Amino acid sequence: MSAPPASAAARAARLRERLERASHEYYVLDRPTLADREYDRLFRELQALEAEFPELRTPDSPTRRIGAEVRSAFRKHTHLVPMISLGNAFTEGELAAWEERLGRLVSDDARRSGYVCELKIDGAAVSLTYREGVLQTGATRGNGTVGEDVTANLRTVHDVPLRLRGVGHPPLVEVRGEVYMPFSGFERMNEERVRAGEPVFANPRNSAAGALRQLDPTVTAQRPLRFFGYSAALPDGAPPPVSTQWELLDLLESWGVPVAPRRTRCATIDEVHAWARHVEHEVRAELDFAIDGGVVKVNSLALQDELGVIGGREPRWAIARKFAPDIAETRLVRIGVNVGRTGSLNPYAELEPVEIGGTTVRMATLHNFDLVRDKDLRVGDLVQVKRAGDVIPQVIGPIPDRRNPTQPPEPYPPPTACPVCGTIGKHYFKPTRQQWQCKDCGHTFSVTSGTIFAFHKLPLRVYLAAIAIFTNAVKGISALQLGRDLGVQYKTAFVLAHKIRESLMEQRDMSQLSGEIHMDGAYVNGYVRPKNKKEDRIDRRLI
Repeated sequence: MSAPPASAAARAARLRERLERASHEYYVLDRPTLADREYDRLFRELQALEAEFPELRTPDSPTRRIGAEVRSAFRKHTHLVPMISLGNAFTEGELAAWEERLGRLVSDDARRSGYVCELKIDGAAVSLTYREGVLQTGATRGNGTVGEDVTANLRTVHDVPLRLRGVGHPPLVEVRGEVYMPFSGFERMNEERVRAGEPVFANPRNSAAGALRQLDPTVTAQRPLRFFGYSAALPDGAPPPVSTQWELLDLLESWGVPVAPRRTRCATIDEVHAWARHVEHEVRAELDFAIDGGVVKVNSLALQDELGVIGGREPRWAIARKFAPDIAETRLVRIGVNVGRTGSLNPYAELEPVEIGGTTVRMATLHNFDLVRDKDLRVGDLVQVKRAGDVIPQVIGPIPDRRNPTQPPEPYPPPTACPVCGTIGKHYFKPTRQQWQCKDCGHTFSVTSGTIFAFHKLPLRVYLAAIAIFTNAVKGISALQLGRDLGVQYKTAFVLAHKIRESLMEQRDMSQLSGEIHMDGAYVNGYVRPKNKKEDRIDRRLI
């Protein structure tokens, strides 16, 4: 195959540079200089050149953002330096205690260095490995040491530079950051899914994390993902290119890596407190992306290295200042019940739609009926709702002062009764066994207790098929034939048929049947052994 002409190679290089610069201006700087139609024309021209001369397709080509093959699984990737997690400070007192610990370790050096405060993006942590300035690998955080190679998916995120801008990059560097989904993009995506008849996504954070783990990169490319960088890691022993955290963030921006806005430098911990209050109560509501706090770091990189890491888990030189979760008020429309796999009953709240943290919430978890009783929740109540961990909607409790006097006078009763003593509502949930236990008689039961579904852990479809076969058999059906039809053992089919007959007998107290009666030989000539009670054994031939 002959080499491509020099003119084609030069034209492809100019097109790559112009398209990457246009993407940076559009997605990072928010100052587009190239019209969409012109961008599409240049992109198609580059695609045509690379199709004609495949040798011209470089790893940093804009056309590499789409079109990767579907994979069957993700490869593992070992990070250059472990991606450690941050400790948390939920109050100003805990943040002040962190600074005091720094003082005991490095005297007043941390205070003299100052602090850098950054927004804590609520997204999916990733690392981008650049070799000679070109993106080589993109990986998820994983366990901090080993993550999953999602390079093809990260190439579809337009904020992620395929080649670092400027000059003087380290030969090998990992850029750390967060992939997130803006509220505006999340809402548009869900609106499109509703029109297409597809289920909507729960929240931007989970949507971003799920999009990164799609085996088909074209699916990831359809999701409105964005990226913010916050750090860079070099191989052990390599000197950092700058001396402070603030300079490192400036360096990332010069490389074309987007950095979260609203960062600041603080000289004292009191200034840090003021910044956190401002972000939590004013800035947070204005952002088009989710944050769950701020990150406070010692500015000096030399001090960061001296302070080190606690047990390989979290750095001493940084801490997350967590914010209180968003809280909203709405109306409790209904308390529903989900039946668990083992028959346990799990209540949930249906709410009037309300916006919390950029997400429309219509349902919230109630955990169990003890919580419903303890919080005195009633249908029609005005309730406070939060997103636990800024993810899972939870009902905090009602607002009794604003309760409608026409509402039910009693809290919502659990829709269960003890099958032994008949007591209603006097029972508690045993989470280890996923069952209820009556407080009066001590009997343990689930939602299937007292029904034909309780004797054997068969799938519901098998029960329904058995009932359909049994009731539609004109001349009756033997347990042997029932077992063959259902694909179960004879013993199981025999007991199942017996349970169905017993259920039919319980419902036949007002009428008398006539005509042919089918009786299984094993049923007539044998004994039925009730559970655990020998003295209650009944000879069915005497009935």
